[in-house]
Amino acid sequence: NLEPQQRKSLEDKTIHLGLDLKRGMHLILEVDKTKLTDEEKKGATDRALEIIRNRIDQFGVSEPTIEKQGTDRILIQLPGVVDRKRAKELIGKTALLEFRLVEDAEAEQNLLTKIDEYLGKTEYGDSSILESNPLLSNIEFIRGDFLVLSEFKKTVDDYLKRDDVKKMIPRDRTFLWEKAKEIEGRKMFPLFLIHSEPVLTGAAILTADAGIGTPNNPMGVKVDLTMTRKARAKWSAITGANVGKRIAIVLDEIIQSAPVVRERIPSGRSEITLGDASMDEAKDLAVVLKAGALPAPVRVVEERSVGPSLGTDSIRKGVRSILPG
Repeated sequence: NLEPQQRKSLEDKTIHLGLDLKRGMHLILEVDKTKLTDEEKKGATDRALEIIRNRIDQFGVSEPTIEKQGTDRILIQLPGVVDRKRAKELIGKTALLEFRLVEDAEAEQNLLTKIDEYLGKTEYGDSSILESNPLLSNIEFIRGDFLVLSEFKKTVDDYLKRDDVKKMIPRDRTFLWEKAKEIEGRKMFPLFLIHSEPVLTGAAILTADAGIGTPNNPMGVKVDLTMTRKARAKWSAITGANVGKRIAIVLDEIIQSAPVVRERIPSGRSEITLGDASMDEAKDLAVVLKAGALPAPVRVVEERSVGPSLGTDSIRKGVRSILPG
């Protein structure tokens, strides 16, 4: 066994293989600043670079290259990475985490009915016929949730995104989808009417850890969240004021879960249940939540896999040249 000092000395002499000696991944990202204010644009690329660097460091890539190119682009080289899809999702996820209050089922029902009657008159001219329920005919109410089959989700989405329909939705409310669920053997998407403004954001998160075991599934994958000391008092007040109501945990405009608050939560703890997701997905989500949200979306403008260009013979020669004898 080597002493710690001997091990460090040996590691310092180790050859680190870049993309030219080791297979890997090359990306160029562009930070989309189109929706940022002039003030928010300042330093947005630098902030994105640091957050991406933190994510990659936690992902465990050895000797990555992460550099700013121009004003809006970031060059990333990841030696040894073979799971390109997972790496891209980890790097590019905006990871905007929000906690938002959910309207009760009666308020959502009333608004959906109002929209449905309007659409019926607009499209059919007679709200009394069965076919004049263009919206509600695609929505089922099961165990307290408004659910839409996967094949009807686009139809409902298109109706709710119409400019004339959006004017019927209060400014401080919005409809959001929860991720898909298996309900009675069918793939369905819950639809919630929630508050537009969050009561807390990802900035409140101190730690995020992947784990197994949820209230509904002992083998279900989850991410346990612990809040900062400052946020704990606020979370305690929020949960205390909303006992019996739902709070949606929203990640990048998709509801991850919308649990009912059973009691005031003074500990500052919460969890995101991930259903049928893998442990790797839970770990990746924990990484991006700990590293923080990107200041703006990023898009891939160049991507390629890189093979070793120098070959194994060159590597062997390089190793032999530093060995004694």
